[in-house]
Order: sequence, then structure tokens, then C-alpha cells
Amino acid sequence: MNDGLNIECKTLFSLFRNNIGGGDMKGWKNVNSQSGAALMLVLFVILFLSIISAVLLASTTYSLKSNEKNKKIQDDFYTAEGAVDLVLEEMNSYIGKTVPVELRDKQGNVITDKKGKPIIVMVTQTGPYFYLKDKSPLTVKKSIGDKPPITITINKTVINSDKFLASITANGSNVSRNIELEAEKGNPNFDGGTGTLNKPVYYQGSLNYNGSSQHDEINIRENSERMSNQTFNTILNNIGYPVTYNNSWVIYNSYRFTPGIHNPIQITYSGNGDRMVIPKDATVFAQSVNISGSGKTKVTIQIDGILVVESFNMSGNSTVVINGALIVTNQFSKSGGGNDDSVIINSGIIANHISTNGKNNFSGAAKGIDCSLLGLTGDICNRTDNGTSNPENNLWESSMKVIDYETLRQ
Repeated sequence: MNDGLNIECKTLFSLFRNNIGGGDMKGWKNVNSQSGAALMLVLFVILFLSIISAVLLASTTYSLKSNEKNKKIQDDFYTAEGAVDLVLEEMNSYIGKTVPVELRDKQGNVITDKKGKPIIVMVTQTGPYFYLKDKSPLTVKKSIGDKPPITITINKTVINSDKFLASITANGSNVSRNIELEAEKGNPNFDGGTGTLNKPVYYQGSLNYNGSSQHDEINIRENSERMSNQTFNTILNNIGYPVTYNNSWVIYNSYRFTPGIHNPIQITYSGNGDRMVIPKDATVFAQSVNISGSGKTKVTIQIDGILVVESFNMSGNSTVVINGALIVTNQFSKSGGGNDDSVIINSGIIANHISTNGKNNFSGAAKGIDCSLLGLTGDICNRTDNGTSNPENNLWESSMKVIDYETLRQ
């Protein structure tokens, strides 16, 4: 029985081998070979995808870091650039010293007063040239928004007596911004205006002069002129008079007017060293001006533009400097008893009525009022100042020109 079973088993095994393995086990080898190749392919694909993923991840991470770094550099650049712009703006708007200068005509000749003395005017040194002259070299810090302060270094090199070469460097944490520029003093501009009213004092109604000639250096009695009613009214119309006054605006303390038109109802100064300045590009209308000094404490009013007032009263230890125009529609009254109370008339006064009493001190260049300031033309104006008219206004307005700039990464 065992022999029969063995024969049957051998027969089945022989049939299985012949049908599946070709009779020599090659079928088994083929199956194993195909399975290995598939496994290798799967492993290669997995490895390839892993490499690609790693590369993409690294690239993304690098891009994020690079973008963050570039943003910091860009922010630092704009911060440094903004800090430099602040310095440039500061240089352009710089107001330096006020110094005495001899007034000259357009040919460069010194202009003298009626006594033959050189006319001295006070000129303010403004702009980049004088900023560099007075301040550099220096180091400053500028803040832009909530960013940390930027350190600015300013150096200069002298090119000649009228020009500087300047280097402005802003050092941030990532970048350094540098600008080079030339700052020039500028040449005096003596082109002149449209002429002048050539007397220091004009009146339309009356001139009651009771001042001491001992203190009247410009001799008002001899250097005044009666103005016609037509010319007087033409001047008032040209400058926009009459006006409506601001009843709430009464000035008691030191004050500097901004450019434009102003209409306070009253200006009152008494002692305390007060000082009022009307710049050349301002016109002030007031109902009354009352100034008086106190002991050794001076009160000063400087009129570089135009002051139009109905009633002007001045006494005591006080000083009025007129470089533009003082126009009094009714009464100009000046009284005093010493050498310190003075009216310095570099241009001129126009008033309906003028009254002086006491040892009044009148001095100044007495060159007359610029007709362009009053809107006058034609035969009313005369040329008595060798072709100049307020030339000191443009003497020293210095300028600058950027010649190079660069930005470096730290």
C-alpha cells in the first residue's frame, strides 16, 4: 500500500513541475526575479521622492530665511535713507548767525547814507553752507518711526571760501547709506526792485516835529515829504486796507509772526525785554500798537515786512527797527527822554499824522521804502539807492547739490 502511495505522489509532483516550472524549476526563478525587480523599483521611487522632498524643504527654508533677511536689509535701507533726508531737510532750513554786512550796489560798490557812511544791514546766514560751517564735523542720531535711532556722521572738505564738499553717512545694522554733496554760499543778489520812496518819513496830514536835533541823525525835519491824498490811498488799497480785525487777538508778549496776513486788534509791549518780529513775507494789520520800556529793559519791534496800524504810540526805553514799511493810517506818536529810546529807520514810515516830543533818537540807513513792497509803479517811485532795493534779502541764501550716493551692505 505504501508503494502505491509513493507512486501517486511522484506522479503529482511530476505533473506540477511540468505544468508550472517547465519541468526544470525555471518558473520559480522567474517569479523570484520579477518580485525583486519590483521591490527595487519601489525603493528607488521612495528614495527619489525623499530626495526631492528634502531639496524642496531646504529650498523653502532658504527662501524664507532669505526673504526675512532681505526684508530686514530693505527696512534698514529705508530707515537709513529717511534719516539722511531728515539731515538734508535740517540743512536746507538752517538759520545761523545774523551778522552785519555793508550794503552794496549791483556793481559791488558800497552804498553810503546821507552822511557818507557805509550802510550796514544785518543779514541772517541760512542754508546748507552755513550749517556745515557752524556745525560739522559732527555725529547725530535720527529716529524714523519706531525704528532704533540711526547714527549720522557728517564731514566736510573745504573746496574754496564759498563752497564745501560734504559727506553724510547713515550707519544702520545691515546697510550703510552715504551721500556726497556740494554746499555753496551763493553770490550776493543786487538786482534791485522797482525803486523806492526816497524819504525816510512821509506824512499825508501833518508833521509836528518837537524832537531834539541832537539825537536825530537822519534829520527828519529835512528828510520828510508830504504825500498826496491820492498816493496815500493808493498805497492803502494796494496792501488791502481796510480789514476786519480779530477782536480776540491781543499780543502782550514776545512774538514772531509767520508768513502771510495777520490782523490782531492790539499789540501792547511794556518792559520785560519783549521783542516782536514781522518777517519780510508777512503783513500785519492792527488797530493800535503801544510800546514802552522800563528802566534798562528794552522793548523791541522789528518790521521787515509791513505793519499797518491805525494808532502807533511809542515811549520809554524802547526800539523800533523798520526795514520794510510802517504805515500809520491815523497818528504816529513818539515821545521819550533818553538816548536809548530809538527809531531805526532803514527804510521808511508813512503816516497820516506824525508827532514827536522829547529827546527822540532817530537813526538808520533812511534809504526809503521799496515800491514793489507797496505795489507802486511809475513816477511815484525814484531810484536814489544806486539801483538797489532791499538787496540784503537774498545775500546769503546758500544752496546744495547732491553729486554722488551709494548704499553698502554691512
